[in-house]
Amino acid sequence: MSEFGSSVRCFDWQTPERCFKRPKNLVKKYSLKKKDDGEKSNPPYPPFTYEAAFSRILDEILHLACQHETVAESYHDEICPDVSRVSKQLKEERKSVRNHMSFTDCRFRL
Repeated sequence: MSEFGSSVRCFDWQTPERCFKRPKNLVKKYSLKKKDDGEKSNPPYPPFTYEAAFSRILDEILHLACQHETVAESYHDEICPDVSRVSKQLKEERKSVRNHMSFTDCRFRL
């Protein structure tokens, strides 16, 4: 499996920033280095087509990683606690119903 493919599947609900640090590091690692020729008017992308395409793809990956990080953080902070609370309530409700049912009731339900 590729280096990038393995980093995409690393999402851990406890630490969402872990998953998005890896694509950002890959973008930093594979970004083209700017030549320091003393020219200040360098275009944002290199002049060669394949280099320009590669740089744009890296920019897009970085942009998507930032978007996913934002969504994951808001999910982790806003939605996840409510879902966990409702899940816990449902588990407790099922447990209490199971404890109150008699053996004969269980047999007829199956």
